[in-house]
Amino acid sequence: MFLKRFDLHGFKSFKDKTSLDFNEGITTIVGPNGSGKSNIADGFRWVLGEQRVKALRGKKGEDVIFNGTTTHKPLGVSSVVMHIDNSDRHLNTPYEEMKIGRKIYRSGESEYSINGAVCRLKEIHDLFHDTGLGKDSFSIIGQGEIDNVLNAKPEDRRGMIEELAGIVKYRNRKDESLKKIASAELNLTRVLDILNELKSNYDYLKNESAKAERFLELKEKADQLELSLIVADITERDSELSVLEEELSNLKDSVAGLLNQLEEKEVTYEQNKMTLLSLEDILGEKREHMLSLKDLIASLNTEIIKDETLLTSLEEKSETISTEINELANKKETLATIYEDKLVEQKKWQSLINNQKIEIKEMELKLKNEVDNKDRLYNEEQSIHHDLIDLFQTIAVLNNEIKSAEEDQEQLHKKSLYFVENKQQLEDQLGAFSKTIETTKEALAKLEKELRQMNAAIEEKQHRKKALEHEKALLEEDYRKENRVYQEVNSKYSALKDIDREYQGYYSGVKNILVEKENGHFKSIYGAVGQLIEVDKNYEKSIEVALGGALQNVVVATSQEAKKAISFLKQNHKGRCTFLPLDVIKERQLGNNFKPLLQEKGVIGLGKDLLKVDSKFQLVVNHLLGNVLIVDTVDTGIAVAKKANHQIKIVTLEGEQFNPGGSLTGGNNGKISSLLSRNRMINELEVTVAEKKKVLNAIETKGDSINKELYPLEGSIAASFIRRKDLENEVGALNQKLALMKQEEAGKVDKIASMDFDVANTRDEIEGLDKEKDLLNKRLLEESERKETLGELRESKKTEGESLKSIIEKTQTVILNEKMALATLEEKENALGEFLAAYYLEQDDMVSLNERKTTQLNEIETAEKEAKVRLDENQLLKKDKENEYESLIVFIQERDTGKDNLRIENMSLEKEIKNLNGAVKKEETVLHEKEIKKAKLETDKQNKLAILQEKFELLPFEAMEKAIPLENKEEQRKEQEKLAGEISRLGAVNIGAIDEFQRVSDRLLFLQDQEGDLRESIDSLQTIVNDIDQIMISRFKEAFTELNAAFKETYNALFNGGEAFMELTDKEDILNCGIEIFSKPPGKTPKSLSSLSGGERALTALALLFSFLKIKPSPLCIIDEADASLDERNVINFANYLKTYADKTQFIVISHRQGTIEGSDTLYGVTMDKTGISKMISVSMDKK
Repeated sequence: MFLKRFDLHGFKSFKDKTSLDFNEGITTIVGPNGSGKSNIADGFRWVLGEQRVKALRGKKGEDVIFNGTTTHKPLGVSSVVMHIDNSDRHLNTPYEEMKIGRKIYRSGESEYSINGAVCRLKEIHDLFHDTGLGKDSFSIIGQGEIDNVLNAKPEDRRGMIEELAGIVKYRNRKDESLKKIASAELNLTRVLDILNELKSNYDYLKNESAKAERFLELKEKADQLELSLIVADITERDSELSVLEEELSNLKDSVAGLLNQLEEKEVTYEQNKMTLLSLEDILGEKREHMLSLKDLIASLNTEIIKDETLLTSLEEKSETISTEINELANKKETLATIYEDKLVEQKKWQSLINNQKIEIKEMELKLKNEVDNKDRLYNEEQSIHHDLIDLFQTIAVLNNEIKSAEEDQEQLHKKSLYFVENKQQLEDQLGAFSKTIETTKEALAKLEKELRQMNAAIEEKQHRKKALEHEKALLEEDYRKENRVYQEVNSKYSALKDIDREYQGYYSGVKNILVEKENGHFKSIYGAVGQLIEVDKNYEKSIEVALGGALQNVVVATSQEAKKAISFLKQNHKGRCTFLPLDVIKERQLGNNFKPLLQEKGVIGLGKDLLKVDSKFQLVVNHLLGNVLIVDTVDTGIAVAKKANHQIKIVTLEGEQFNPGGSLTGGNNGKISSLLSRNRMINELEVTVAEKKKVLNAIETKGDSINKELYPLEGSIAASFIRRKDLENEVGALNQKLALMKQEEAGKVDKIASMDFDVANTRDEIEGLDKEKDLLNKRLLEESERKETLGELRESKKTEGESLKSIIEKTQTVILNEKMALATLEEKENALGEFLAAYYLEQDDMVSLNERKTTQLNEIETAEKEAKVRLDENQLLKKDKENEYESLIVFIQERDTGKDNLRIENMSLEKEIKNLNGAVKKEETVLHEKEIKKAKLETDKQNKLAILQEKFELLPFEAMEKAIPLENKEEQRKEQEKLAGEISRLGAVNIGAIDEFQRVSDRLLFLQDQEGDLRESIDSLQTIVNDIDQIMISRFKEAFTELNAAFKETYNALFNGGEAFMELTDKEDILNCGIEIFSKPPGKTPKSLSSLSGGERALTALALLFSFLKIKPSPLCIIDEADASLDERNVINFANYLKTYADKTQFIVISHRQGTIEGSDTLYGVTMDKTGISKMISVSMDKK
């Protein structure tokens, strides 16, 4: 493998996207300090997964993102991508080309990628394990890190040996096995803890289970007795209610007869009363009308007087306002005369002020011109001063140039003689290359044509391959997403199926019956109600509440089959269960008197109509929900229950329940039974799982199709690459040969031409120097004369400037005096302006007042006309109302006589009605007492029925079938109390202990099996770890011995003598010991590594690096200024060693040293302009 390209974008100083194309061999990167060379090495380290920020010369992770300059904003993301040619399959992957990428955002988020697909850091580490580029390898040497291996602790050095020995993967496997052992031991500890805890509770649960079973036995007897007593009580209540019903019927008939008589009397009485009220209303209206007429006449008298008074007042006001309007007109004329005089005076002052301002402005302009002249003279004087300084320097330079020209003439004479002597020798060597060059060109043209055809074919194949890989990557991403959803849905579906299969949530008795049915027993059992119905999600809660415990009732074909099932439960102590025999149960219906409630607002319908069920079981649904109303809200429920007189069951969508008799159940009891929603969710998830599986299969099929085309295409591309490589090598060799030949030919031609040019040029230069000397002498004379002239001119400017300074001061004084005079004029003009403003205000007030007075005068004249008209109308109206008043007095006297006759008749009717009311009240009292007695009996009966339904989950006819005959109720009640006492003596009973004891017993057996499995797993893993240790020890010893020998040999060659070797710190602990390095430069006694010079330390570290490469060549090695501390001789040695290994290792070297640069195959330059952004320059280093 080798590195083809390296892309940086936003990484440290590389703001713009920068690509470095690499070839095999040695690539050197050069550039001035601070230009960003080492940032490239940091980029390699970073993209391979470096996590230590300090190793990247930063303080925090986001320091690798371009942080901006004075002219460029910071970027928000940094990315680095390595493009690797893997056609030799050095990396354990089927891809011929690999792209390793890393990206970080300023928010702190980061990601790694392989061929564009996001991956984990571990996957990158695994990819480069044992390739020589692992995280512990010696293949990337950063700036100043060449001797880190020498400074490191002995224990830290072994990672490089492990990478060399190829045991990193074994150590990783060992670590994984140890983690599994630790996890298994932790699980074993947990299992043992749980076993101890279960064993400590086992005996207690056993006793509690036995006590619970005894409790259930006693409770069954007590419930049977209680059930029989309740049935007997209900029978008695039915008899008593029958007698009461007959008595109540007779009483109601008697009361009805009395009420008919009473109604006739009351009708006559009410008719008379209504007639009286009608007369009273008519007379009241007439009397009120008479009073209103009286009041109106009085009011009209008052209005007439008021209008007469108002007319007199309005006439007086009219005269007053006319006088005031005349006075205002006179005052306005007087003020107008004064205003004209003041206006003339104001214009006079304004004229003076304007003249004064013009005069001041002219003087200020004059002052500005004088100041500008003064500044100009000063600047001219300074300019002349600087020119004088420049002239002094110019004269000195001219003297030096004249002397230099004389020396150059002497050298040029000698040079001209040398060129003439060597020109003839070069002309004799020019002609031998022409024919050879032509032959080489023809061969090269044929190879280049074949290479172009090959490149076109490869490009077409690669384009298709990239398209297929892109399509495959998209498919893989889709598969991952769809598979993740599929796994989540399938897991949830499996969990729900397991829960449903184990009948979790069902009562113990119900669960056991359903299990027996599943095992092939009780074939006439169809299942629990919850299994047989399907409910819309919106009605699940209301239907579950409406059904309550009946949701777990088991539907059977016949009562005989139910009897067999009950017998099974009793004999095996498997709990209790309610059965619904299809041959016995009756359907319940909503009474006709309640059917109108279905039309009420908010009533959704009957429970039986809101679910789906097989027609075979419709009877069950009608039996359980045939008379249950479902409504939307509690408020609707309250209203509907009231209209039903609290005689039917009502349930809201949120689960509030209105029971017959008036009780209301509601609130929040956590999650309600999910039996109904469970079935729905299983069906929905089953469909979703099938759909997702279908999608995954389609993606896999498409992926297989792509692979069938992709794999042969990759083989074809690989073959084409090999042929292209051969062609490129042949073309390169010919090009190199041709270029060398042309270069040599052109060199000789250029040298001959250069010789001719140099001879002619030398003569021209000699003549030019003669002319230059004459010009320089002439210019020297001119500059000396100019110096005298400039000195005199500077003194003249200085004198003129002093004169202008005095004139400016006088002008400033005059301007100040003129401005003070202007201020006095402006004050006088402002006083006149204030007077005129006051006049404007007063004139406006007089105009406004005049308008108001005129308006008032008009209003008064209008009011006079209106008052006169109103006075005439009131006098006519008063006369009409007085006549109407007299007529009303006669009408009222006639109606009073008829009213007295009706009152006498009603007094007689009142006595008869009173007697009848007394008789009715007496009969109703008796009736009420009977109804109270009936209500008590019904309430008692309803309470008994409620107990049957809520406690025993039985209907009355079912209870009568289950009840036993009672000979003596009192004796049976005593027996009931005895059983209750025995149950009480048992104390607190945990019914769940029966199932819990069974669960604990099963779990105890399961955990004991788990304990054995875990111990066996730990032993197996420990054996694997021991085997891995033996492999690692063997490989480590072999690699260490081989590296030590290579280190000694390489060290001796680099130092031209001396000795170096490595030793293990603990030979008994090969897997964990450290590695000591000893270095003895030639002629020196052995000392510690810290006593070596910088160059010796660097050379020792390089010897170790080349030893690694000798034993296990790394495909890529990055070295950042490792030669900085070497002298020139050792730099050349270093460069030669790089060439030695360049055929197997691709070197990328960052250096300033000439020897290293000269040994490079490719040269990159890094520059940084004023903007603070690094740029790259590539230079090809062709060699003979």
